[in-house]
Amino acid sequence: MINAGDLDSWILSSIESLGANVAPPLLLALIAGVLVVEAGCLVGLAIPGSTIVLGLGVLSGLEVVSVGSAIATAAAATSCGCQYSFIAARRRGRAIARTGPKLFANKIASALARAQALSARHPQAVALAGPLVGGIRTLAPRFVASSNISYAWFSALTLVAVTCWAALLVSIGGVLGADDDVRTAVGSIGVPVVVLVALVRRWLSKRRREPGPPEQARDQTRINAAFAA
Repeated sequence: MINAGDLDSWILSSIESLGANVAPPLLLALIAGVLVVEAGCLVGLAIPGSTIVLGLGVLSGLEVVSVGSAIATAAAATSCGCQYSFIAARRRGRAIARTGPKLFANKIASALARAQALSARHPQAVALAGPLVGGIRTLAPRFVASSNISYAWFSALTLVAVTCWAALLVSIGGVLGADDDVRTAVGSIGVPVVVLVALVRRWLSKRRREPGPPEQARDQTRINAAFAA
């Protein structure tokens, strides 16, 4: 059985081999196609997109491709994949969580349902943070599609997110390479984002539960009436 580390190593080795034997435009087109699938199709859950973009960074460091073309390719391809996923899910009009019990065990279906509910409440945050994390990048557009966010707003947020993500990974790959320590660090990049979104979600929920001035006034009136009686 191939583990994640072996798959990452194989992908990086393949990218470097292609970089030495394939014309840069064709190489970028091939990588773009894989990144579209990674972000746009459920099979993308098994594709380590961050490793691929890191490999693009390595090629930019070797001057096989330019930094600008590497960033543009990764950002545009991933954005296209996310938009395809969003449009397809919205046209079907079906939340992914509803198909969960048919495809996954009950616990996973329950997790999907919770993610769906979070996306419905905070679609902008999920659209912005989702593309930064492998796996979530594939599912987030499907979750957000069932919310009331507009396609234009989703596309803008996603494009900002994937451009920052691509620029960071290409820069890391170009400067530091792609050894095990670098890949481990890259795999943890999305963790602070998820934590931040969770904290914002908790803060917003707490604010909604806190009584506003009219409610506080009504509560005080009831207390005064009780003591007067």
